[in-house]
Amino acid sequence: MAELPVPRSEINARLKKIEGQIRGIQKMVTDERDCVDIMMQLAATKSALQSVAGMVLRNYTSICLERKKSADIGTELARAVSIWVGGHI
Repeated sequence: MAELPVPRSEINARLKKIEGQIRGIQKMVTDERDCVDIMMQLAATKSALQSVAGMVLRNYTSICLERKKSADIGTELARAVSIWVGGHI
């Protein structure tokens, strides 16, 4: 298997951190913490997810698209970005 630009271990470590952030937000809601504090944590988690999505997309463009015909690469990349940005397949 080819080496990935972003190692899976790094992606998994970031996902575990995001998991912790989500658990923290759940506790904040349960503890009836200030809404602004909760929104700040949600914004931080959203940013972290976007960062991980960028890492996965980087891996996708490096490895997964190598398997496609060169004519299909643009279409496949546009599809991947569209899924993330708009939620459309």
